[in-house]
Amino acid sequence: MPLAIHVWSKKEARTLKVGSVELLVGSHARQSSNLQISEWLLLLLRMAIVALAVLLMAGPRWKVPGKADRVAYLVEPSLAGDPGLVPVLDSLAAKAGVSLLQEGFPPWENGMEITDHGTPPYWQLVQMMDSLPPDSLVVFARAHVRGIKGMRPPTHKKIHWVVQGEGEEIETPLLAERGAQGMVTVSLLSQGQGTRYKNRPLPDGLSMEKGDSLPLSWGGSLRMLPLIKLDSLRVHIYVGTQADHSLPYIQAALSAVSRYLGRNLDLKRYGPGETTRDAGDLNLWLRETPVEGPKGRWLVQREDPMARALIEQKGDSLYHLTARLDTKNTVEEHFVRQLLPLLAPDPLPIKKAGDLDLRQMDIKQFQPRYDPSKTQKDLARMLDISPWVLLALALLLVAERSISKIRKQ
Repeated sequence: MPLAIHVWSKKEARTLKVGSVELLVGSHARQSSNLQISEWLLLLLRMAIVALAVLLMAGPRWKVPGKADRVAYLVEPSLAGDPGLVPVLDSLAAKAGVSLLQEGFPPWENGMEITDHGTPPYWQLVQMMDSLPPDSLVVFARAHVRGIKGMRPPTHKKIHWVVQGEGEEIETPLLAERGAQGMVTVSLLSQGQGTRYKNRPLPDGLSMEKGDSLPLSWGGSLRMLPLIKLDSLRVHIYVGTQADHSLPYIQAALSAVSRYLGRNLDLKRYGPGETTRDAGDLNLWLRETPVEGPKGRWLVQREDPMARALIEQKGDSLYHLTARLDTKNTVEEHFVRQLLPLLAPDPLPIKKAGDLDLRQMDIKQFQPRYDPSKTQKDLARMLDISPWVLLALALLLVAERSISKIRKQ
């Protein structure tokens, strides 16, 4: 546009008829040259002004090599107040700073109040770590299994995890049960290597139940545990006209489950043609005919050579026994273990174990996937050069106006 205006504004020379050129003074070549140079200079200045104005509106950025810090340190919130770790964090904070392993990575300070002591989502935070300037990170974490969710993420950061061990096993009472063996408490014992449940019998006279709860003194405080009264396991077996060789193994497995759960076994057997309207906790149908009986949980014998287990679920309350039992498959395929969920389908301890599970992952499985291909690209940073462009534009405007005034352009 400046070029078009410049060409358009250029006037054609006019021819003047004079009688004689004797009295006309000739123009100096230098002055004519200066005038021509100044016109070209104005053209370039005006073109540069327009170009800089457009560049300024585009928000110019300049890519420069990133100056990454050598290393940064992060600590899981639940470890931030650990007496054994605080001196280490203090010394690191004085050198490079320490941040909390949570969203936003706020800075850590000794003595700061931390309200969130929950297990952080480790792999989700790894993806956020890619935005941090340092190329290398040292992370102090517990590496709890319950903090691992989703797929293993890729990262271009070199992350060194310092896993703080859960050496001491912590026991937490969950509930109380009253069954055939008396009153017992069910506790969860957990540490870094694993989690397990333990039943503790309560001596008679020490259990003072209050309705559906049991007060229990634990760790210097009084806890109210939910009390579950365990009735006898009611199992109904429907046999056919022919002797079923699976029956002795089924009865032995039921006795083992009864002892394990601490509940009496109420076993009823119905011969050919016999039925009942009362459903048991588990109903076994060992006949070739279709099932006839009340609604409830049913285990129906239906042989299936393609089955992957002795007991396979076919519906909400329907299961198939896929093979006739013998000594070999009962032991090798763990028939008792497969039968247990049918008689104790929804145990309360499993529901409550999540927040108390202290198991830790092996460091090799815990590490995210390192992808160095983007490292150099991500280390580069974009510098805003708008102030420099604005300064250049101002200088060009002053120069253009000054030359225009002098040359009257």
